[in-house]
Amino acid sequence: MTEQTPPERPTDHTRALTRPILPLIIILTVLVFVALLAFTQASRLTDFFLAQPAINGAILVVAAVSAGLIIWEVVSLSRAVRWVDGTHLSGDTASAEAAGSDGAMPQLLFPLQSIMLGKSFRSGFSAENLAIVMDAIKARNDERRDLSQYLLQLLIFLGLFGTFWGLTLTVGDIGRAIGQLNEGSASGDTGDLFRQMIQSLQNPIGSMGIAFSSSLFGLAGTIIVGFMEQQSSRAHGRFIDDLENWLYQHAAVTTVPQGFDLGTGGGAGTLSAGPGIDGEQLSALTAALTAAGAAPESPGPTLESMERLDSSIAANSHRLERVEAGLSRNHDALITALQALVAVQDNQQSLRQEEHGKLASLDMLNDTNARLNAIMESWNTRSEQYFQQAAKSQQEMVKLTADIEQLLKSRDAILGLNEQLAALNREVGESASRTESAFTELQNFLAGSETGDQLGKLLTSMDGARDELRAMRAEAAKAAEAAADSAAEIKAATERAAASAMASVEKATAGKASTAKATTGKKSGQ
Repeated sequence: MTEQTPPERPTDHTRALTRPILPLIIILTVLVFVALLAFTQASRLTDFFLAQPAINGAILVVAAVSAGLIIWEVVSLSRAVRWVDGTHLSGDTASAEAAGSDGAMPQLLFPLQSIMLGKSFRSGFSAENLAIVMDAIKARNDERRDLSQYLLQLLIFLGLFGTFWGLTLTVGDIGRAIGQLNEGSASGDTGDLFRQMIQSLQNPIGSMGIAFSSSLFGLAGTIIVGFMEQQSSRAHGRFIDDLENWLYQHAAVTTVPQGFDLGTGGGAGTLSAGPGIDGEQLSALTAALTAAGAAPESPGPTLESMERLDSSIAANSHRLERVEAGLSRNHDALITALQALVAVQDNQQSLRQEEHGKLASLDMLNDTNARLNAIMESWNTRSEQYFQQAAKSQQEMVKLTADIEQLLKSRDAILGLNEQLAALNREVGESASRTESAFTELQNFLAGSETGDQLGKLLTSMDGARDELRAMRAEAAKAAEAAADSAAEIKAATERAAASAMASVEKATAGKASTAKATTGKKSGQ
């Protein structure tokens, strides 16, 4: 049996529980600041949101639910503080009910119900019971954090999911755009090819908008909700510390039962029985028994000696009864103390088993945390690989654009050469007409039998026309050679553009295949 001291009445020096006003103000301030920032950038954020309304809407819904849950937890913590303060003022059931008149007992304080609303709180309770109750409260606090941590990780997952979804669409759109460019290059119309390339690039750019908008909303929501969860955890930790200190002020002191004195000398204990037999009474009893034993040896016993012997035996019998009663009381008290000791040992054994179970649970949590960290590292590695592939694809698109610009310049050069050829053809036609007219004049001259001077002039003009015709033919040959060179350059540039496009498609396909293979290997390994 243990004797418990009643709890002390609260004084002015008793430490009161701290209400979570400051964490709540900080959380609301952060939310107001975020709302103002979003209002100032409403147009841009609307464009980002409309890039992928489904995923971005899910991210915003999860962030809003997480923020509301955290605010509700902090407000519930304030209600728990008021409930404990009401119990602290009087320490009985009526005051506790009055303090909690605005609602039922907070769920976080359910383990305290047996000691704060019952007889044990009015008469005090042991430190062992307090340790068990505090462990239960801390376990409930850990369970409270599980949902918040899950929502926080869900935000991270949705942000990464939107990012990888957009990157996957980007790679596929780039492959389709390059395929369309290859089909358009066969037609030979450079203008249509350029317009088709511009139209094909719209889908990859839209897919990149999906990826980056989801990353923006996911990371922003994670940062805001994580800060709010950190403030809530600080408030709950402060409340648990204050509650533990306040409860230790009411813990009863366990004492040893009265009537026992466990000695410390030589490892042996001494028992005092209160109203039992002392040493002088035992000496007198021994002397009387010795005298009674020696009386038959004396010569001629008398009636007086027999009466004294009877009275001595009666007194000794009474004393023996008292000794037996004292020993019986000591025996009962000893049995009670041993039973209390066995109960304490059983309680300690159960506490050890609970601690072993908590350590096993902690090891499981650490293992789960390590696995989550490994998954996050793999996600980060894949994200970096996707970004590198996107950067390479962008560089290849820049190179392809440069080749197309070179093709356009070659087309302009060919058009100029065609114009020169047309001019040369016109000049050749004019020269031919002049030659024909010259021959006509010669015929007329011969028919008219004119003078030799006119014939010489005509021959001179014919020689000049012949030289001019030869020069024009040489220029036409040069123009044809230049046109052939330009056609060869256009063909080589087209072949280079097609080769680079095919290489980009092969790289993108190989990157997808390696990423899918790595994901399949990781899933099979897990």
